[in-house]
Amino acid sequence: MYGDAWAVTAAVCSLVSQRWPRAVVERASGLSALVQTLRRHRTAGVLLCLRPHEHIPVLDALTPLLRGRVVRVVSPVVWYSDRMVLGWLGYRPAVSTQALQAWLPGREKERPDAHPLAGFMDALMQQGAVT
Repeated sequence: MYGDAWAVTAAVCSLVSQRWPRAVVERASGLSALVQTLRRHRTAGVLLCLRPHEHIPVLDALTPLLRGRVVRVVSPVVWYSDRMVLGWLGYRPAVSTQALQAWLPGREKERPDAHPLAGFMDALMQQGAVT
């Protein structure tokens, strides 16, 4: 997992760990650490907590390392241009942090049927790469 906003990254990491306790979540402290982690764990899934419209060069540069992996972007805001950028680069649609808010502790009544990251985590489980 990598993100440029520590609060969002920490919150998403916590939500994933609570919902999927068997998942090993490794947080990269910077882009170089992320690249090293990706090279070390060639089948690991990747959660990127970034605003796509502000990180086009980063997402483009990471594309070769992320090809063939299960990747999901989590962003505080998901604009139309974000969906277009992610689609053009071959990424799945982003999940907004607002969609994850219902999964915070104490908000059980607000929860929809499926967790917004369920498809991402299910794909990792099927692949056997829960890191």
